[in-house]
Amino acid sequence: MAASIQFSLTEPAGVLIGTFGIQGRLDDGQSRTDVAGTGLLSGTVEADNDAAVSFTTESDLCPGHTSDFAGTYFRATGVLGIAGAVEVLDPSCTVVLTYPIELAMRR
Repeated sequence: MAASIQFSLTEPAGVLIGTFGIQGRLDDGQSRTDVAGTGLLSGTVEADNDAAVSFTTESDLCPGHTSDFAGTYFRATGVLGIAGAVEVLDPSCTVVLTYPIELAMRR
């Protein structure tokens, strides 16, 4: 998968809320398909300097379909490291592929 993933996050009092977007292409060497989607996310973040973070995403296209992510937010550097799985859905909201990811993002 070659894709751009965007997160918009806010952290009011230990609660994590925001949005996500993904756009890219899946290519397994035999077939290609474009991937795009947006949705909401919600979760928690600890108050520590190296804060545990967890959040759940919900697709705009497929309400009720969720995916979980977890990691650490390093407040001193502004780096958020997360891991989880991107699930690619077809128009009927059936999971057609699960793609595990690990990301390090800086705000």
